Amino acid sequence: MGHRLLPLLALLAGCATEVYQPGKTREQTQRDIHICSEHAKLVAPYNPVSTLEVAYECLEQKGYRRRTVEPVIG
Repeated sequence: MGHRLLPLLALLAGCATEVYQPGKTREQTQRDIHICSEHAKLVAPYNPVSTLEVAYECLEQKGYRRRTVEPVIG
């Protein structure tokens, strides 16, 4: 579930945010998201907003950047 935490919370917040780092494969990115999500759940387990921010900080320390993705409405 940890790797799904970031997109889920972004969706609930009404925006789509993704992390990216040029040169990283999808598998590497998913692994890093999972690692940072698990770390964040240990640091801020009872506050979803804090957990999300801790996860983003972890990813940014690994060289990732955030970007907003426009929603695709079918």
